[in-house]
This record gives sequence, structure tokens and C-alpha cells, in this order.
Amino acid sequence: NDARSEFIASVSHELRTPLTPVVALSHELRDRTAEFSQEELSEFAATIARESDEVAAIVNDLLVAARFETGQISVAAETLDVSEQIQHALATVADTEDIQVEAGGSVVADSGRLRQILRNLVTNAQHYGGRDIRVTTHQANGTMQITVADSGPGIPPALRERIFEAYSSAHEDQGMPASVGLGLTVSRSLATLMGGSLVYHHVDGWSRMELQLPADSEV
Repeated sequence: NDARSEFIASVSHELRTPLTPVVALSHELRDRTAEFSQEELSEFAATIARESDEVAAIVNDLLVAARFETGQISVAAETLDVSEQIQHALATVADTEDIQVEAGGSVVADSGRLRQILRNLVTNAQHYGGRDIRVTTHQANGTMQITVADSGPGIPPALRERIFEAYSSAHEDQGMPASVGLGLTVSRSLATLMGGSLVYHHVDGWSRMELQLPADSEV
């Protein structure tokens, strides 16, 4: 349909954005390596790694979305240290020095899928939220809640559910690219598949993405 076609076109455009510096710098390194200092080479490598991670994240979301549509996706159930999973996810995200993390406890989930969700939530907060970002955990009644909060203005109430729809125009209404809707759709679907949930709230000046997953072996 038209919404899907527009979505595919938008995501294709978004893939070109991080690929452009990767291609340009790769050509520079291929043709003029001897002309650059070690510091410049390190900066080039960091840029290539950062933008490549961005491309990989979008592609990963696309692949998972396709598997959901065909019913060909499964998840593991393993006991994971939440703090370690958050740190692994942050390692693939740029500019995390100022993100406050207060996390502990364990969760039963699929390691790769949990990191995918966490990366999506943190990068969304960085790009479209406020300056301050916090990642916290709270465990109660057999459930682990991982919250990614930012001090941004938040999503209008009428759009708060629509942001989880991949083909919705709600993201454009908020100045967000189509991949945000894809990432949030995939993240909520993965959370549900792992026996949990993903919801959005705006409380006391903080936009909060709240991921809930089983905290014990009963998935």
C-alpha cells in the first residue's frame, strides 16, 4: 500500500545518510592513506565504525520486521545480568559519556534481542529527546522494568500509541524519520515475544520508555 511504499522509500533514504561518509572516507583511505596523520586516521576509523553501526541497526530492524511478518522468528530465554546487557548495548552507541546508568538485577530474555531494544531506545532518546538521559531498573513481583528516560518535551498524547506503528505518519509529525517507527515497532514486538511489554509515558518532565521483562525463569 501507499504507506508501506513511502516507508520503504524513507528508510532507503536514511540508509544512504550514514553510508555517505563511510563510502567517502573509505575512498580517501584507499587513495591517500600516506597523507594522513595517525590522529586523522583514528578519527576516520571512529566515524566509519559509528556510521556502520547505524546502518547495521537499521538493517537489523528491517530483518526482524520481515521475520515477524512471515512468522519466522524465535527468541532464547536465558538469565542475563541487566547491567552487562545495558553496557554492551551502549558500546554500539556514540556519545554515551553523559548517559546516567543505575542498573542491577537479572532478567530472563534473549541477549541479542534485548540489546537491540536497548540500543533503539537509547539512540531515539539521544536524537529526539532532551539533553539528559537516564537508564534505570526496578524489579518487583517477578518483573524487571528497564526505563530509558530523557528530559525532552515528549510525545503528544494523541500520538503516543501511534509511534509504535512502523507505517504511521506520527513520526513525521514529530520530525522523526521512518526508522524510528520501525525500531519502536520491532522493539515492542520483541518485548512481547519475550513475555514482556514496552510502553511510553511522560511523567514529571521526563519522557520514559518502559521495558518490562520477566525477572525469573517463568517466561
